Amino acid sequence: MFTEASSPMPSELSPTAREALYSTGHSLLGQDRHAEAAALFRIMLRLAPTDERAWLALGECHEGASHRGIALELYTAGVAAAPNAARCELARFRILYDDDRTDEADAAFESAREIAERSDDCALLELCIRERQSRP
Repeated sequence: MFTEASSPMPSELSPTAREALYSTGHSLLGQDRHAEAAALFRIMLRLAPTDERAWLALGECHEGASHRGIALELYTAGVAAAPNAARCELARFRILYDDDRTDEADAAFESAREIAERSDDCALLELCIRERQSRP
């Protein structure tokens, strides 16, 4: 049986371990096993606190469990922790817009768009455009 005392948590993740955690977490998320997926993404964040994907995935777990306020806090934390976290900004945009907090939503969208433009990532810029167009 795993216990933290007998098996201390490593101080960082190898790229292979990070991908395995991420993949397993998303598999659980796809099965609507939000709490279990969230536990894996929390481990990822303890070991890789600037990983935007982990912040985004943990937020998705909470959205899936109808904890939108917590999800928004996590996306906001992801923006603060991960440089150029455009996807976290887009997630913030979506929640804020749906909650009729349009000024904040617009600011989150503009931040995401600016990050995408600076990155020269065409797919990311197209994602921004699709997200904006999905909200009238």
